[in-house]
Amino acid sequence: MTSFLKNTDHEIADQLENWSIKLPKYKTDFSLTVAEVNAALADARYFRYVLTLNRLHDAYQYELSLYLERLKNNPNNIALGGFPTLPVMPTAPAEVDGGILDRFIALAERIKQNTLFNNEIGQDLGIISIPYNSDLTTVKAVATIITRAGQPAVKWMQHGLDGIEIWKDLGEGSFALVGFEKN
Repeated sequence: MTSFLKNTDHEIADQLENWSIKLPKYKTDFSLTVAEVNAALADARYFRYVLTLNRLHDAYQYELSLYLERLKNNPNNIALGGFPTLPVMPTAPAEVDGGILDRFIALAERIKQNTLFNNEIGQDLGIISIPYNSDLTTVKAVATIITRAGQPAVKWMQHGLDGIEIWKDLGEGSFALVGFEKN
């Protein structure tokens, strides 16, 4: 069985939000309780909230690390500036129990077993995989190079792949494997 669960936390947050918005439309068809529909909404909101806090934490940690480095070593006499400001926390939604994805998958599987379920509904709810057929011997990832903290980083679309090989063109038709990047 192919998994319909998205790959990254941000994609999962989007998937849970889509699910929670559209689920009420199918409440009667699939004999869903009000509690199940409300729980899906609460799960989506809380997952997005915690993901947002994680992003805010990472950004603050990055700024604090830069400040600390300039505090320790500053050969160019760059002004330290003000101490990094703690991020403003968004208003927290109601806390939910752990196991958000377990609940999501269990309810999705129950809906998929219903005789009224079809591919159109599954696509609308985001609970069926769209087959991705590709010849892995010829597929090429579209990658861009970005800088993070002054260092190059590869950003690429996963398209069902586990990672990409990075090769250096040595000229005259020869290449050297530089590394393997997991997404």
